[in-house]
This record gives sequence, C-alpha cells and structure tokens, in this order.
Amino acid sequence: DPAVAGLTVTAVACTSLAGNLCTTNPTISALQGAGVAIGTMSSGSTYEFTVTATVTATSGTVTNTATATT
Repeated sequence: DPAVAGLTVTAVACTSLAGNLCTTNPTISALQGAGVAIGTMSSGSTYEFTVTATVTATSGTVTNTATATT
C-alpha cells in the first residue's frame, strides 16, 4: 500500500513467531511501492511482520490499509 500523509514508517521486520515464513525483513520501499512478494503458502502457514511508524499528523484521522491478493 502506498505511503499515507501523516504517517512515517521507520522500520519493517519479520516477527519471531514459530513457523513464520517471513525470514528476510521486507523493505519500507517495497511495502509502500510494488508490494512484498510472499510466494506459495500452504494452508495454515503464517507470514507475519511488524511495521514501526510515527504518526506525524497534528489533527484528523490517519488511515492505512493493506491488501493481500492471491
């Protein structure tokens, strides 16, 4: 999903969740640009990462929506 006004992403990292298929941290530019290619996942598998961000908006609402497609 593209960068949104009022939100500054500072880091993206795979979590230490057991069995997590995320083993290489996605980049911020990939996350906010072309997207993160996950590859084939079997039923019940997990790909989890965290996004660290700072809200820079001084008023209003900051909304950021991610989309997963198959």
